[in-house]
Amino acid sequence: MQRWCQPGIYPEDLLSSYARMYVPWGVQGLYYAASFFCSPLYFSNILTGVLYVLTGSLIFLSGNRIGDYRLGLAALCIYWVSPFFLHSMAGGLARGFAAPLLMLYFYGWLCRSRIILGLALLLQSLFIPYIFILCAGASGLGWLGWLIGLNSRPSFLTRISDFIFIGGCFSLLLLWHMQMSKAGFGPLPTYAEMLDNPVYTAQGRFPIIPVPSIFYELFTRPWEKLIPFKDMSNFAAANALIAIAAAALLGAKSAQWKKWHPHLTAIICILFSSVLLSLLAKLILLKLFVPSRYLEYSTALGYCFLLAICLHGIMRQWHKARKWITSILVGIFFVVGIMRTELLGLYDYSPEAALYETVLREIPRHAVIAGNPYLMDNVLTFGQRNVLASYELAHPWNTGYWKKFAPRLQDMLKAYYSGNIVEVIDFCLKYGVEYMVVDRRDFSKASLSGKPMFAPYDSQIKEQVKGISTFALLSEDLKRIVINKNISIVPFPVFDSLGTIEFRSGLLDDYSRMPLER
Repeated sequence: MQRWCQPGIYPEDLLSSYARMYVPWGVQGLYYAASFFCSPLYFSNILTGVLYVLTGSLIFLSGNRIGDYRLGLAALCIYWVSPFFLHSMAGGLARGFAAPLLMLYFYGWLCRSRIILGLALLLQSLFIPYIFILCAGASGLGWLGWLIGLNSRPSFLTRISDFIFIGGCFSLLLLWHMQMSKAGFGPLPTYAEMLDNPVYTAQGRFPIIPVPSIFYELFTRPWEKLIPFKDMSNFAAANALIAIAAAALLGAKSAQWKKWHPHLTAIICILFSSVLLSLLAKLILLKLFVPSRYLEYSTALGYCFLLAICLHGIMRQWHKARKWITSILVGIFFVVGIMRTELLGLYDYSPEAALYETVLREIPRHAVIAGNPYLMDNVLTFGQRNVLASYELAHPWNTGYWKKFAPRLQDMLKAYYSGNIVEVIDFCLKYGVEYMVVDRRDFSKASLSGKPMFAPYDSQIKEQVKGISTFALLSEDLKRIVINKNISIVPFPVFDSLGTIEFRSGLLDDYSRMPLER
């Protein structure tokens, strides 16, 4: 997306082509429009704030629509102290649109507005496809329930034009998906392909095997997203759970549950669609994307409103005694929310700022850089140069892409941890790599004995380094651009226009002085 601001950067290659295509069209269009005013990096921060405020506004409006303004405030309070929502929006990625567009659809149903529902579905098909499938399924369930007399006439799918509109949205989604396959990046892997492959486990890049149970998705994971149990001691977690349960019971006794009755159709249809799609996605794993995606946003919002009803009951009790208590309670939640979400999703990349500045200043735009995939993420983003392999773009869920990406990742790691400089040179010549970023910390005993890379590459690295006393990339004979005591950039030979090897003068000593054992 930065290429829109600076057309000369990121020459077309595997990673840049894939990164452009796997982002939904709506997100691409939004960033393109914003590129006329600011850089994509800056806009991603603005977008995160806009999405967070928009979701909070829709939650308040929905609570106010169901009950009164105090229920809206109660729902907003739970939203503030739930880090899951802001974390999912951080970075301005496609997933950041899931919660706000799901809430827009829910609010449209509460208002019985065909325009809002249609707008929500259209935006979902452009920005976050799996939420569109969820909400289209919920609309279908509402229509089916009306046909068999279970609920009143829905606001959507009551006209032929509504079905045509839904079909058009599905067409947009299918066209976007087809471009991935046409480019050779698809299809999605089968269950058999994932079953015995460690890259699809929690130790690998894509933790989907084993698939979590539906019970865990419905009743355990939502609480983990609301309360940081993993960051607390067992004693603190138990006390927090008891306190929340006691407060919820206290509020539930005074809650106005009858106000929810007119809106049960919307709630049931959305939750039932989430469960059905999650179960279907488990049966045909990955063909409908990740099963948990259909539940995590609807359940998080569902628990948000469920706890809000209980909090609203407490507010109603205390409001009768002291009207200012509601304001105090909202203020406390606001402060706690700030404390819980402060710096959430923000990372400090300044320690390697000198590396990114050097890459921008010293390395040509057409060059290809290799190094530790974790570090290459930021070289790609802040250094604005193509890299051979990066962690964030290591996506095994698109098999066509992964078949091209995995060999280069394996070869890169083999060369990076090699003890023979010839292997490193052969690797650079094979892939056209002109520079390698070397981080001495990657070769330390602590790093190599821990988890140097995700599975299965961690075990391959550990097996390879057995018996290697000196790593080729740490050789003193290599002339390098020193960034700091840990990081340096080593230039390597490339093919010139005549097909002969050339070296970058002034940056690299003559390799003939080094022992080249083949």
